[in-house]
Order: sequence, then structure tokens, then C-alpha cells
Amino acid sequence: MDVDILLASYNGEKYIREQIDSILNQTYPHFNLIIRDDGSSDRTLDIIKSYRDERIKIVPNSQNGGVVHNFSELLKASFAPYVFFSDQDDVWEKDKIEKMLNVALAFDDGRPLLVHHDMQVVDKDLKPLSHSFWQFSKLKPQATSLNRLLMQNNVTGAACMINHALIEMALPIPCDAMMHDHWLALIASSFGEIIPVMEPLIKYRQHGSNQLGAKKQGVL
Repeated sequence: MDVDILLASYNGEKYIREQIDSILNQTYPHFNLIIRDDGSSDRTLDIIKSYRDERIKIVPNSQNGGVVHNFSELLKASFAPYVFFSDQDDVWEKDKIEKMLNVALAFDDGRPLLVHHDMQVVDKDLKPLSHSFWQFSKLKPQATSLNRLLMQNNVTGAACMINHALIEMALPIPCDAMMHDHWLALIASSFGEIIPVMEPLIKYRQHGSNQLGAKKQGVL
């Protein structure tokens, strides 16, 4: 079974090759890596186009519409039963797809499903800062009720996998949605299920250009 991985890129020339390599080296090989660049002014698009792997698909675009719009457009280009989200500057553990897919297959009952995992927080050089993003940010992934998620989002897009039932219900993502991951979490909580995986399955890189990074805060 093929799955889709949606990668939204923008001026990511410094780190994107490491991320793409970590995806291409997954133990589960049956995927499409769908990339949409948001009008980068650096060498990001050249790096992406330098790959000759047939699993990489590029969605044409030349304008900057922001991260939420970029992922919304990527979702429209996906038709796989399961979809992963990818930032451009992280590094995936080799068995991330395999482990997440096993969880999804065990819980998928046809309703909207969102599975997300913990992350190891690292610096720009991949040196560990915390073994758990959830502990570092004082988040409770078991808090999946709508009222708790409205108060505080504990779902990070880079750690998410969703089924197609969730995509069908969530699109189009409202233009005033704070982030795509929060919107998807609200829909999954209201009409389906959210499953947290306690294992950190990516290295979540922190650097000066992060869209949203790890912060030591949270509701206890």
C-alpha cells in the first residue's frame, strides 16, 4: 500500500537534503513524497529537482502563500489512504512510516483518524536538547477532547499521520485557521479519533528560522 508524504518547502536549502534523505531511506518503501515549494528565493527547488527518485513528485507553484496554504494545496494533491506531513528541516527515524502505519491500521474504523508521535528536540546540528518534545513543552498528548484542544493544541504537523476520511472532512482548511495541524486535530477530535504514539520518531530541529519551534510552556 502506497502512502503519501507531504513536504512544504520554503528557503530550506540548509537542511532539506538531510530530511529528504531520511525519508528516502525509510524501512517502508511504498510512498510518494509530494513536495510543494512556496516560492523559495534560495537553492531549495534546485536541490529538490536534483533527486532522480521516482517516488518524488513536485507540485508546481511560484507564489508564497504561507505554510497553511501550502499544506492545504498539498492535501488537495493527495489521494493515498494515509498521509504524513513533513517539515523541511527535521530528520526522520528509519522506521517512522512502518511504525505509524501499523498503529493506523490497528485503529482505523473508517472515521477520521489522526496519529501523532513524540519527537526528540535537537539543535541546528542535530545535538539533543530533549528526548521528549511533549515533556519539554509540557504537553499532554492524551488530552484529545475538543475543549482541551481548543484551549491548547498538542498536535504538531511534522509528527502527524492522517487517513483520507479526515482529509475529506477537513478540506478546505479555513484561511483564518491558525495552523493546519490544529485544524486537523479539531476535526479528528470532533468526528473521529486521535491516537498518540509515545515514541520519538523524528529529530525536531530547532534553529533561528523555524516557523513554530519547541517552547518550554504548556497547560499542566
